[in-house]
Amino acid sequence: MELHHPDLHHKNKKFKEYFLEFLMIFLAVTLGFFAENIREHLADKEKAKQSIETIITSVASDTTQLNSIITSNKLSLYYLNKFIKLKSSDLFENKTKREFYDDVANGSYNDVYFSSNDAAFQQLQTSGILRLINKPGILDSLFKYQHNTSLILRNEADHYYFSKLVWEGMSKLIDVTYTLSSFDTANFNFEVVSGVYKVPEGKELVFDYDKKTVDKLFNDAVVLALNADFHISLLNQQLVYGKKLIALLKNEYHLE
Repeated sequence: MELHHPDLHHKNKKFKEYFLEFLMIFLAVTLGFFAENIREHLADKEKAKQSIETIITSVASDTTQLNSIITSNKLSLYYLNKFIKLKSSDLFENKTKREFYDDVANGSYNDVYFSSNDAAFQQLQTSGILRLINKPGILDSLFKYQHNTSLILRNEADHYYFSKLVWEGMSKLIDVTYTLSSFDTANFNFEVVSGVYKVPEGKELVFDYDKKTVDKLFNDAVVLALNADFHISLLNQQLVYGKKLIALLKNEYHLE
């Protein structure tokens, strides 16, 4: 009997079959790569959007604060200008002495400074999300807002220095312990110009007149008034720019 052994050798695959297998693997890897890129792009886009929303909230908080600070600084400037006009008055007259105290106290003690809510900006720079913001003009606008804030902070340092000179001059001429009992909260109103510090009725104002000290106090008050006027202009500019920045970000990122 003749035995037939099975054929243990497989037939060789055709080139076309190998090519199709290679093509399928290549397409699977490529599509997976593109899918991952799309997923990362969408995730990055969402991160950028969330960061922009946080910045909008921060800038909106700043604008609310700026409105109050501008009003307060305008009130201070109003009293400083009133005080400066007293230089040609008779400072020995009791009414003038009371105005002298009221005006210089309200003009120099009512110092309210801007504290920008910059946590969102700091996070944007340290988290690496800054690289995800690639819309034209957005980065420039954000950096300009921070630059404006730095200008305000530098000018505030000057304002505090000039205020301190006025305080020192005032303390040499007037018994400033009146300040502790003269803060008139009942008449404190940012919308209507009214006294904040006021010599208590019926009390005699202690005034130690020294011409050299008085002249220096008026000169320091003039410098403080000039600085305050410039400071108010910086605050107004930041207020306007902040509102424009919010509108720009909402428009570019389609936010309500």
